[in-house]
Amino acid sequence: MAMKKILKWVSLLLAAGLFSCNTPEPLPQEDDDDENKDLIENYTVEAVVSITYRGSVTVENPLEGQGVLIVTDGNNVVCTSTTDKLVEFRLSGDNNDASFTLYSDKRYVLTLNGIKMKSAGRPAINLQSSKRCYLVIADNTDNYLADSGTYDTDKDTNESHTDLKGVLFSEGQLVVSGNGVLKIDANNANGHAIATDEYLRMRSGNIQIGKSSKQALHIKDYWLMEGGTLTADMVNDGAKITKGYIHITGGTVNMTVNDDGILTSYGDDVANDTDPDINTDITIDGGDITIFSMKTKSSGYGIRSTGNLYLNQGTLNLTVYSAATALVADYEGCSVYRNGAQINIVSSTD
Repeated sequence: MAMKKILKWVSLLLAAGLFSCNTPEPLPQEDDDDENKDLIENYTVEAVVSITYRGSVTVENPLEGQGVLIVTDGNNVVCTSTTDKLVEFRLSGDNNDASFTLYSDKRYVLTLNGIKMKSAGRPAINLQSSKRCYLVIADNTDNYLADSGTYDTDKDTNESHTDLKGVLFSEGQLVVSGNGVLKIDANNANGHAIATDEYLRMRSGNIQIGKSSKQALHIKDYWLMEGGTLTADMVNDGAKITKGYIHITGGTVNMTVNDDGILTSYGDDVANDTDPDINTDITIDGGDITIFSMKTKSSGYGIRSTGNLYLNQGTLNLTVYSAATALVADYEGCSVYRNGAQINIVSSTD
């Protein structure tokens, strides 16, 4: 259905009351211990477990009987790692009905080395470990993950009694590096493309999310974007952090969304979200961010926080239905600080 749009440029410098304070509050700081442990280059991989998906699954496991147990059911692979060694699990191959599930007592490396995998009725990659995952998108590789069918993502009600929240789901921290390409399509109406119950740190890599009926990124703790490229097209929300903050220092973010672009949502549910110490700020210290919300009413936000917005450096290009929904902070008082970021807003009205 054709819709007539009138596009107008809005100067944020003239937006009355949008920037009401001159002195910013302290910015979010990542934990120094997390910072050190997130750097994969500080560690040495002690064993490589290779799993290749073709017509059937081929497994090379040098730690068989030594702390890494691998069970296959058709093309569905379940790994249980109890070793103290730093193990790299390397996935490659091409299969339209396969999955990878990992239980690990220690942090581990997961390398996507040219894997093209579609799962039926479950996540393609399901990391049931609360430990840190070094997710490496191998240089010069193209990787693809997708799911199919509708399945229950809630561990309290599904048959497996495990969280199945995304095509790529992790119970623990996800630290992304490498210079390859990862494409994801989320087809489950109840699921996300990438979900973690901890934090997501993107150091490098090219992640392209082509479809998600919910969020492209669904993160519990915080999202730190330092480098690489994140593209999300035709998703409901771009990135939603449910109990933490967003800090973007570099890289490129390009999102076309049906509703909100990037948001921190803790505090939305007043009855349950009552911890005043939860940091829900969004801080932009660099990078190139482009968000286009296709929602044709005043509830499709570009950037929304239940904390403060700090716009220090970088470039923001936001296209929304109403200029008032481009940058939104839900708390009263001094909540939006512009200290140098280049911001362009296009508002569209019927």
